[in-house]
Amino acid sequence: MATRRNPVELNRQLCRASARELLALVGEASTWMNSVNCATALHRLAKAETPPASDLGTLCDRTAAVLRSEARLTGRSVASIAWAVGKLRISHEPLLAALTSAAHARVRSLDGCALANVAWALAGVRDGHVADGALLEALA
Repeated sequence: MATRRNPVELNRQLCRASARELLALVGEASTWMNSVNCATALHRLAKAETPPASDLGTLCDRTAAVLRSEARLTGRSVASIAWAVGKLRISHEPLLAALTSAAHARVRSLDGCALANVAWALAGVRDGHVADGALLEALA
């Protein structure tokens, strides 16, 4: 089992890692990654020249758990996660449900760019889902 890292140090490592190294770091640290770590990992993968074709299940599972449970979850983290989910076209249902719920709960605290990221991401990966309709109505 990997040694628990400081979340700030983990974020530094995620920022320096290649896509392959990043997925290995996620595998080691997934049980204690926070929302910023999840957002950073997803964002870095989405910006990679060649996003990994490997399974993102561990990262998606952890991100969904964090979105559902982290008390200090910020609108910025929600927006960053949404952008990466849209860019990577992730269709992981538990992650999408948690993202929809987290965004809906914070809709009044999101700025215009964050609102656009959330709407764009969810519209691109989940057509016609009931939860999306409620969120998109709240975004309007």
